[in-house]
Amino acid sequence: MRSPSAADGPFPAPWLIVAAGFHFRGGMEKANAQLASYLLRNDASVHLVAHDVDPMFLDHPRATVHLVRRPAGSLALGEFGLDRCGRKVARSLLRTHPAARVIVNGGNCQWPDVNWVHYVHRAWTAVDSDAPLWFKAKHRAFSARWRRLETSAVRSARIVVANSDLTRGHLLMHVGVPPDRVRTVYLGTDAGSGAATTDERAAARRWLGMDEDRPAVAFVGALGLDRRKGFDTLWRAWTTLCSAAEWDADLVVAGSGADTESIRRQAEGAGLARRVRILGHSDRIRDVLGRDLQRRLVAVEARAHHGRLAEAIADRLGDQLEAGGVRQLPRCPRRGSARASSGPASP
Repeated sequence: MRSPSAADGPFPAPWLIVAAGFHFRGGMEKANAQLASYLLRNDASVHLVAHDVDPMFLDHPRATVHLVRRPAGSLALGEFGLDRCGRKVARSLLRTHPAARVIVNGGNCQWPDVNWVHYVHRAWTAVDSDAPLWFKAKHRAFSARWRRLETSAVRSARIVVANSDLTRGHLLMHVGVPPDRVRTVYLGTDAGSGAATTDERAAARRWLGMDEDRPAVAFVGALGLDRRKGFDTLWRAWTTLCSAAEWDADLVVAGSGADTESIRRQAEGAGLARRVRILGHSDRIRDVLGRDLQRRLVAVEARAHHGRLAEAIADRLGDQLEAGGVRQLPRCPRRGSARASSGPASP
């Protein structure tokens, strides 16, 4: 295997990052890829232990990639190999470079250096009441394992980096990490990602079959049976909103997963198939909504985890759209069914 030469720049010692993936399609994998890219741009030597990496890392002269196979394509089963390979590479690297730094994510690898936490398993309980029995059994078993590994790895870390103050609070409350060992570092945005042009937005609307002035709300996230991303909460709120005659917004869903077909059937059964567009993995949400709307939707999502998602969408988003020169969206119907229950969702 090719070994990168020692760097002479601001990071003279090599770095090892252990994560499920390093690519630029989104999610935690994109954050991991951006960190690896930053280190490489600053002349660091970087080792990556992962299941999946962007080709740029395979071709980079200072990157060494250690690919770990996922048995039967399972991320859950693949974590055993990820942990084993990560510890093996860390031991080897530190023998020759005692100042090397090792970054792991949560409980994916038991190594006591830097732990970058995107999500705290102990903070959320399973939300899979309508999932198949086989999934419930598997999810409960692996969830218990994830909590154990998470606690062990995070408590032993020299430095814990949380991706938000919410995650930091979960680490203090549910994992028991000393406050002086946890730092919050929020994720940034792509410097080269600007607002969609008028032509790009019009083309995306034509692609979706949407009128130019029809309001659109986007959900971006995985559609898994474990409901971690909170689409079930959004869906309950959405059906409530759509019961109001004046509500004319369409829902655009960018994401895929085991629950995708079930969601399609629910939309058809509710008579909303024409108002819900499931794109799968897509890079065109920016074109459909534009950057400004995406930024405002982030604030709505942050509030939505505490319930009343329907009111958050109709009221808060409506006010912000009006302030931004877009026509006012109808208010949410004020009735008991408008209350969306709080549920676990990735921050």
